[in-house]
Amino acid sequence: MDEHLLHISSNNSIIEVEFVYDSKTVLFSRPCKDSVKQFLQRCEIKLSSPQKKKKKNFSGDSFSDVPGVTCIFLSSDLIKLNNDLLLEKVLLDDSNKFQINDIVYSLVINLPKVVSATVSSHAMATYLIQPTVETQFSSHFQCKWFVETEPRSYTEVREGNVYEPPVHFVNKNFKIEITPFQEERRGKTVTVLSQAPIQAPVGETPLTVRQQLTMMTSRNIKSDFRVVSYNVLADCYVFTEWAMRNMYPQCPKYILPMEYRKQILYREFTDYSADILALQEVEEKFFQNELLPFFETVGMTGVYSTLNARRSDGEALIYNKNLFDLRESKTLSMNESCYDSEVLTIFLRICSHDLREDFLCRTTTFQYCLLEMKKRSKYVLVVNSHLAAKHNFDVVRLLQTATAAHFVKCKSEQICADLNISKSNLAIFLLGDLNSSPDAFATRYMHKEVLDIEELDPMSAGTQFTLQLPEDLVSMESCYPRWSIEFTNMVFNFTSTLDWIYYNRDVLECVNKLPMPSLESVASYGGLPNVGMASDHLALVADFAFIT
Repeated sequence: MDEHLLHISSNNSIIEVEFVYDSKTVLFSRPCKDSVKQFLQRCEIKLSSPQKKKKKNFSGDSFSDVPGVTCIFLSSDLIKLNNDLLLEKVLLDDSNKFQINDIVYSLVINLPKVVSATVSSHAMATYLIQPTVETQFSSHFQCKWFVETEPRSYTEVREGNVYEPPVHFVNKNFKIEITPFQEERRGKTVTVLSQAPIQAPVGETPLTVRQQLTMMTSRNIKSDFRVVSYNVLADCYVFTEWAMRNMYPQCPKYILPMEYRKQILYREFTDYSADILALQEVEEKFFQNELLPFFETVGMTGVYSTLNARRSDGEALIYNKNLFDLRESKTLSMNESCYDSEVLTIFLRICSHDLREDFLCRTTTFQYCLLEMKKRSKYVLVVNSHLAAKHNFDVVRLLQTATAAHFVKCKSEQICADLNISKSNLAIFLLGDLNSSPDAFATRYMHKEVLDIEELDPMSAGTQFTLQLPEDLVSMESCYPRWSIEFTNMVFNFTSTLDWIYYNRDVLECVNKLPMPSLESVASYGGLPNVGMASDHLALVADFAFIT
């Protein structure tokens, strides 16, 4: 840090001050409403005490003859400022100066700063590496990558926020220089050393085979955009005692943290070349500090959604900003939105108390985004959700799916009216981890089966009521037909198809979908996740084209 700069950070009601004095970094954290006098007194005590202790002689002399420390604030024309002024008024004017004895400091306010920075201890060659960076007062950061080519001698190999080390750098240490920026304003560069050398890649896995199929099946496909739905497995669900014992006991412990898994995710995201990614189980800090910076490097951006204060994860919608503009985005609560549907309101009124409570006590949300294509008068409405996971909540998931479906019906009508467009110009997707197998109530509902309340809620036997997909949505269809794939989720002692992409087939054609890996190939690795596959779910990947 420059010894003649006083760094000031202001957040809410606290001001933090950092400067170098006597070759040591000094930190203060004070309320904004302190007076200048209060700050200066504390500063003088803190700076002078170490000097007095060091200079006190063994004869027991007093401190009175030890030179003290005098601190003052000066105006831009070097006139001493009134000590009764508010601290924030003085510190947040960068024309002022701060003086300690004969040293004069310039004030630097909210300089871009790297708060923390780490890099995975399992960085692999041929996989994308990105540091985990948390910044303050910063719009972006820039990285330079160095590899240890000789002992304690590093050579710069790349500029950019992500790096894919080649195989010949296996067993080499590396470091990253990270510089934060606020627009053109540059902060202090910090250096992050690798915790371990670059490791060898995992080799061929069911995922790498699938990635090869991605490139093969993408050739000569005439489509308007590619959609991916993917539950990426949040760390907050991995490391519970129940999950470790019942879902992931077969997994090597080092592969479970997102620090390891994210580099496989980056490889997937890059190879899929999607235009729309609907992600579930995304933790907000992971989205802000890692996913969003990564996607910005490949021309994409996104929005994050959660309404649940008791959960640290939510949904994320990533889109190609060269292809789409975001027109609208919001997160809605399932148990509040259900009352927008007259059909569901009636159902909840006549069903049993236990079922009603199970549904209304859930904190499940869904994210919706309206995208506008840049070069065509076409729009895409995406409804992305992760439904309740309890094994005995089949009817709850049905009601949540029905809530989302009724929202799609009403929202699509509103969009067409507000934008004055025909239905043929609005693509609709209802997708995500619906936690519903092919024979579940929610899946049967989306595949146009009529469900009787007596089957759904035996306690309501004798009541005349049926639940079915709204007539306006009869064209909704799964891009992967109901029994066409073996699984999308595989954990210890459980395998099923739980993820779905539904779209309006009267507007869109699914022109291509990525084949899924076989059950046997994934089981040979012990299930999901594994050394070469990042989540306990598989991504659904499909290409779509507007019919007209």
